[in-house]
Amino acid sequence: MSALLDPPTVKRDRTDSDAPRAKLSNLPYGTDEASVRSFIVSTNVAVTSLLVKNNGRVAIATLPDDAALRAILTLNGNALGDRPVKVGRYFGAGDRPPAKKPTDETVAKATATTSDENVAVDAAGHVTYTLKVADREIQFAVGVREESVQSLAKDAIAALDLFDMTPGARVLVAATSKDADAAVRALREALRDGAGRVQGIDVVGFDTETKPVFVAGRPPNDVALVQLAVRGLIVLVRLDLIGGIPDSLRRLLEDASVLKVGVGCAGDEQTLSRRCPGLDVRGSFLEIDKIAKTKFPNLKACGLRSLVAILAKKRMSKGQQTKNWEQPSYTPAMVRYAANDAAAGLLCLELLCK
Repeated sequence: MSALLDPPTVKRDRTDSDAPRAKLSNLPYGTDEASVRSFIVSTNVAVTSLLVKNNGRVAIATLPDDAALRAILTLNGNALGDRPVKVGRYFGAGDRPPAKKPTDETVAKATATTSDENVAVDAAGHVTYTLKVADREIQFAVGVREESVQSLAKDAIAALDLFDMTPGARVLVAATSKDADAAVRALREALRDGAGRVQGIDVVGFDTETKPVFVAGRPPNDVALVQLAVRGLIVLVRLDLIGGIPDSLRRLLEDASVLKVGVGCAGDEQTLSRRCPGLDVRGSFLEIDKIAKTKFPNLKACGLRSLVAILAKKRMSKGQQTKNWEQPSYTPAMVRYAANDAAAGLLCLELLCK
């Protein structure tokens, strides 16, 4: 991986070129380097040009030499930042087929099905989102599909009032196993009182924070913080200081009767598994961005900041995002940021299901 110490030149994917490029996106996880090279040669892709796709961000990387290419390819099936990497093919804009205009029939039959969820839209445009959790199905009615809703521009979001759910809420920061057990117990009690109930389902807002890695080729850090939120109570558990996941927290994460909702939860599940080998959440992580996309099909951005701006008409601060989440103590701004990230997931689900 030493070739990556001299980082490749990176630019945004705004090319109008018709030339194909290799893309870290479409081949199965774990494809070996020889197969990747064979794939690239068979598609006549220049071996010094790769398109890197990770955590929803896309950039074209022009690699300085063949050694750098080999270094990039070894990431396939592993992780770049905190997301798994794939390798595949990308075509420039000129090679893309023309977009098909949706017909009334395709809109009426709009569905999206995977092994984990099912989205159904009836003839009147009413959306039902079904999530398969353990041995049961959970349904959320998210109202009528709204095709007029689109992503807000950055300047429009910047003009909104600041989003903050911490005033009036109890925020517990747990830095020991004993504190974590007490905090999870308080969360369970709040759930029994209906503080996380959405359409009859118990839900907690969920997020994690990890100390960033700024050196190319260095493996990602383990999750430092787990955030959980219900109405009026937000719990922050410092896994870095505890040294692992307390049993009380593990049981909550694996409890299929309590949904954990946020943006990018699937990635959080993978990174948490490094702290907690054998963690089995039994499908109880709910991706709020997927639900939002079913209700607002023309959204281009479904990140948490974008959803809060559209649904709550508020602006989320991202100023603490790249802070050191393993430092001995958190500043009030870091606590507020982490708490709001968890609380926002639950709030967005509530607003979508109104």
